[in-house]
Amino acid sequence: MSKDIKSSVIYTALFDNDRYIGAGVSVTLPGVTLSTADIKGAGVMGTLAIPSTGQIESMEWVVNLRGIEADSDRLTRPGMHRQELRFYQDTYNPGSAKMSQNYVKIFLDGIFKSNDGGSVEQGNPVEGSATYELFRMQKFVDGAEILLIDKTKGIYQVNGTDYWAPIRSIMS
Repeated sequence: MSKDIKSSVIYTALFDNDRYIGAGVSVTLPGVTLSTADIKGAGVMGTLAIPSTGQIESMEWVVNLRGIEADSDRLTRPGMHRQELRFYQDTYNPGSAKMSQNYVKIFLDGIFKSNDGGSVEQGNPVEGSATYELFRMQKFVDGAEILLIDKTKGIYQVNGTDYWAPIRSIMS
């Protein structure tokens, strides 16, 4: 059984609070790093950094824009933002020797933190960015939810399995 090979992103679109911002944007998605506790002493050779259940380090995402447009500065508005990134990616199946596309939607909820206004130089594009602190992220591929992290509600769900449900059940 052959595994699909993911290829190029062929189209992107970004929405901020349900308002279309633009196509062809570049977004640096947040990584997930669990908080750790260092364990050392008797029975441990050196130090072990053990992930703390239910604790995630700060997560941020960055929207990179090329050029200045009428709606691009709304990304730097203070307060909460709900952004929706939509894109298609090419997929090659070696078993069938066929190409197809996957439709991906990623919802990012958080608060504006900072921006880089870019630089203006003759002969070069203006490029800037906006950075946000993530509260909630939800990913869908072809309509199926594959990831949901909600830091304010204590939800960490991957492919339908909520890994922090036992913790929430004890606390309620």
